[in-house]
Amino acid sequence: MSSENSANGTSEHVDKLADDIEAEVHSTTDAAAKIAHELIDRVARVARESEERIRQTASSAESSLQQTLSTARIKSSAAGDSVTDFVRQHPLAALSIAFGSGVLLSYLTRSNGRADRNDHAD
Repeated sequence: MSSENSANGTSEHVDKLADDIEAEVHSTTDAAAKIAHELIDRVARVARESEERIRQTASSAESSLQQTLSTARIKSSAAGDSVTDFVRQHPLAALSIAFGSGVLLSYLTRSNGRADRNDHAD
């Protein structure tokens, strides 16, 4: 009987160890799950904060762009009005400037074309 008692004692000991190990595994799993949830919550919070900063930056950039566009329209309109006023006040000078610009542009494009043809001839 002594060996039977010894075997029962060993079996009970093994069962207790298995129960202890199972409890420890559950405890460790629960702790890991808690840490994972906390980490996910932190990542979600950082993602929300980052998204908000991106939205604010985009909104600010849009406002700045709209303001720059508005300023450019005003300056463009003012420049157009200034040119129109100059042409009305000085039609001969405006015609001379336009003619001179055309001659200069024609000369520059023609001489550039000659340089290209001369490069191919070599």
